[in-house]
Amino acid sequence: MTTPSQIATEISRVTYGLAEAGYLLGFNATKVREKAGFREAIWATGPPEAAGKLVGTPHTVREYLDALQSGQYTMLFLDGAFLQLRYRFVRRRMIQHSLCYYPCPISLEAAIERLDAREVSESDDTDTDRGPAPDVKSYLDERVDEGFDLATIIELGLLDDDLLRLRGPIRFDYDLRAAADDHPGSHVHLSSGSCRLPVFGALSPGAFLKFVVREYYPEIWASASIVRDMPVQRIDESIEDVHRRRLHVQLLFDN
Repeated sequence: MTTPSQIATEISRVTYGLAEAGYLLGFNATKVREKAGFREAIWATGPPEAAGKLVGTPHTVREYLDALQSGQYTMLFLDGAFLQLRYRFVRRRMIQHSLCYYPCPISLEAAIERLDAREVSESDDTDTDRGPAPDVKSYLDERVDEGFDLATIIELGLLDDDLLRLRGPIRFDYDLRAAADDHPGSHVHLSSGSCRLPVFGALSPGAFLKFVVREYYPEIWASASIVRDMPVQRIDESIEDVHRRRLHVQLLFDN
């Protein structure tokens, strides 16, 4: 039986491990909150009333920047993409989850190269053998006293069409109470809010995080055993026949 505390502990353990290894720009610990009628495992940032603002649709650059600046994420990767993981329970039964991978709207690496080159050309530094541009984390760390943050870089990058990246979030939602023929109780949104590809059932943290890291961060996957070794738990398989006959997402378990 999975509980909110077990899920919060598992997510936080992996979050701290990735942060310690230098794979994250930022993160928030996952805590268990008591709310009217349910408990939820969710990222903790700011006062309780400010935490837990899920991204919605349509997805916009403003939405991304608002989430970034208010710390509405579980993990923030070096490329500016962030994750939101929220699980809700009534007693010991999971009733809902929302698991989102939200990519950055620009290429941060290219933006840093542009900014670094511009700073060199505008300075009096005659040293032409400066080596490669710093990585995102180093660049931000060097300018922390200047109030130059990630949102500033992104807003500057949005002014350059060559730095823009047309890629949308992926969000796995689970809520059997909302299930209908045209609204699978477990589904994944791809780019559009109206796109709900049926999913076999609820995803455990291990299933979601392994998917994100394996597919979007192969270099982390190759070196971070803390993600590779996460258990993939069978929570339920609630997909209905009407949705199983459509193109859908299925995960095969070992037992």
